[in-house]
Amino acid sequence: MRAAQIVELGRPPVVADREPPEATDGRVLVDVLAAPITPLDLLCATGTSYFGKPATPYVPGVQGVGRAGDRVVWFPTTAGMAPGDGSMAAVASVPAEDVVDLPADADPVAVAAAGLSAVAAHMALGWCGELVAGEQVIVLGAGGVVGQAAVQLARAAGARRVVAAPGPLRRAAVPRRRAPTPWSRWTPTTTATWPPGSPTPATGRPTSCSTPCSEHRRPPRRWPCARVGGW
Repeated sequence: MRAAQIVELGRPPVVADREPPEATDGRVLVDVLAAPITPLDLLCATGTSYFGKPATPYVPGVQGVGRAGDRVVWFPTTAGMAPGDGSMAAVASVPAEDVVDLPADADPVAVAAAGLSAVAAHMALGWCGELVAGEQVIVLGAGGVVGQAAVQLARAAGARRVVAAPGPLRRAAVPRRRAPTPWSRWTPTTTATWPPGSPTPATGRPTSCSTPCSEHRRPPRRWPCARVGGW
């Protein structure tokens, strides 16, 4: 089968012909339809991840979408974090318990592109933030992958306004390019002191949900802008 293979850490993968994996107890074979390149893939392939340097050669890809029999599925792998190959191959061997069934008409490319980052953003907005239509949202770290997903998901959920705090200036334009209006950018310069539910400096209206995403190291300075029960 054809696969992308990391032969040397820090170098681009090469296309290789490899023996396909065999079905074993507790694992399923997935015909891969789409595999994203995630930040974790890059960390592992450069040997700079917190899991240490992986043994080479290996097939990268920590997430993927494919077909397991007649099922369309999403799946994770431990490629680059532990011995074994990942999703960037024609066929992947995955623990059966890790496979997530998808709707039959799901777009494999769209699901792969969204991946766990979109799941994390969705949980922050819905499960933690309890966002409902008409509320206002602040997304902290909106220039990161999870933050970009949160900006778009908040609008899709009916938020009346999304206020994005992108973090580093080099990322400031990212959420504006990818989010429908209305959109506001908030870069606080002092510690937030207003009580929960009071107007924010960016909009003058109460904030319903403040969602910390990505790499902000000091989120508590922004949390006071959230309503009671918001996150």
